[in-house]
Amino acid sequence: MTDEADIDVARTATQPATELPGMPGRSGAIELDVVLERYEIRALLGVGGMGRVYRAYDRSLDEDVALKMLRGELVDTPGMLERFRQEVRLARRVTSPHVVRTFDLGEHGDLHFLTMEYVDGRSLAQLLEHGPLALDEVLRIARGMAAGIAAAHAAGVLHRDLKPDNVLLEHTGRIAITDFGIARPYATVADGDDRFAGTPAYMAPEQVTGEGVIGPPTDIYAFGTILFEMLVGRRAFPGSSMIEVATARVTQPPPDPRALRNTPDQLATLVLRCMARQSAQRFADGAELVAALAAIELVSPPPTLPLPGPVIPTKSARTVALLPLRAPDDLAELADGLAEEIVDALSMTRDLRVRPLSSVRAATRALLGENRDPRDLGETLGVDVIVDGSLRRITATSGPAASHAPVIRITARVIGVADGFQLWASRFETSSEGLLAVGDDIARAVASALEVEIPINAAPARDARATELYLEGKAKLRLHWREARLAPAIEDLEAALVIAPDDPDVLAVLAMGLARMSFQNRTASQSRAVELAECAVAATPASSEAWLALGLARLYTG
Repeated sequence: MTDEADIDVARTATQPATELPGMPGRSGAIELDVVLERYEIRALLGVGGMGRVYRAYDRSLDEDVALKMLRGELVDTPGMLERFRQEVRLARRVTSPHVVRTFDLGEHGDLHFLTMEYVDGRSLAQLLEHGPLALDEVLRIARGMAAGIAAAHAAGVLHRDLKPDNVLLEHTGRIAITDFGIARPYATVADGDDRFAGTPAYMAPEQVTGEGVIGPPTDIYAFGTILFEMLVGRRAFPGSSMIEVATARVTQPPPDPRALRNTPDQLATLVLRCMARQSAQRFADGAELVAALAAIELVSPPPTLPLPGPVIPTKSARTVALLPLRAPDDLAELADGLAEEIVDALSMTRDLRVRPLSSVRAATRALLGENRDPRDLGETLGVDVIVDGSLRRITATSGPAASHAPVIRITARVIGVADGFQLWASRFETSSEGLLAVGDDIARAVASALEVEIPINAAPARDARATELYLEGKAKLRLHWREARLAPAIEDLEAALVIAPDDPDVLAVLAMGLARMSFQNRTASQSRAVELAECAVAATPASSEAWLALGLARLYTG
């Protein structure tokens, strides 16, 4: 069976090796900046049973790759080098944007390695650390995974070790399956120990028992367990030991996600079919799965007004206040902008009543010194729950951003005001271009900790500098109304628009700033505010911020 901590090419810590300087030992550890053939080792991405995965710079092609180094002691294991070669052969058979590309095998002295596409993002396992996902996000990821599985099956390849660690989410939004280390062609999965390969939490019953055919439905079962985990936030068959986890699926029926979460019937039925104990009752292969997922529509009630109305909280809605994120002076505006994004996202559900950040600042100015006692703050703000956090730049130590370059770390925690107990806490690391996506992740995780779901669409990929300018400009815009103070905000947003001229969020917020400026100074461009807002609405007609910008632009410009 595959170790639960098997290689994750976008997950674990960057660290120098402990072997002799510059030389890999039997573990396959290499110090950073060592050159193997044309590859310069830049960062350690993951450690697993077969060896280590590094981010490396390909000097010939001038691009980063992932370099998977086989552990030295495994080179002497009969059949292991052939397995390594087979991983490359099989992965290269599969051509799909939803499968990580494998490039080549390499040797350097006694070292054996393979190179593959470097995916700038994170694993699904990392995303699931923060709880269940929104239904639209579940469906988006599931469709990407299914497309990758279908491509593998069309090429006659079984993955056999599908799990959240092996599903990568690129910052662009692409979903890609990786790690074909124990993959096999259909015809070669025979009786013997090899039938039992896999990760216990995601193995199909036929892998556990050794009975029945190992075929495409085996991958379908693993897909079903991952889909269940995305919906519910926990594994389908939790247990305290590998044996308990593996045997539960043979002795117990698959759990219905509807018992743990309000799940559409179509989606729940698909999960249960994927996880059927008898392989003949599952989808036959990835192509059938793709077709079934394409037929699922998440139905939401149509809007009754052309403009989105306010979210009306339920009587039992919990009241929440996000404190201004603590940050160094040079990051204060960036932190304020990110906090505004989180508050906006949390306000998208009627099950939460969220204090505007401006009122939190005003009401707690005297209390926001070193002592941020949640009871005092909660009483002052009149809320049930406080969300506290900080933002700072660090040198990355883990995940896809791991390098010598600084990245941004955000910590967040949820505190109950009544007793002062901490209900949830987590840490997020990202590059600047991923800030808005991480803001959505934080909002989603906070909502999940409060047993609430918020409908957040995946944030589009953005240029790093454009993201920072947008957040800083938005923070300045919300803090200041006077013309003299609006100018720096508009300057930041204009600079962001130069980099990202079609970004609807930048268009909307810049339109608001220009509208305010034109209200105070009639010599300023009035028509441009309306023009930008109309572009924002055209690009994202469901965006309340775009409609608000258009309304303000028309109001202020007369």
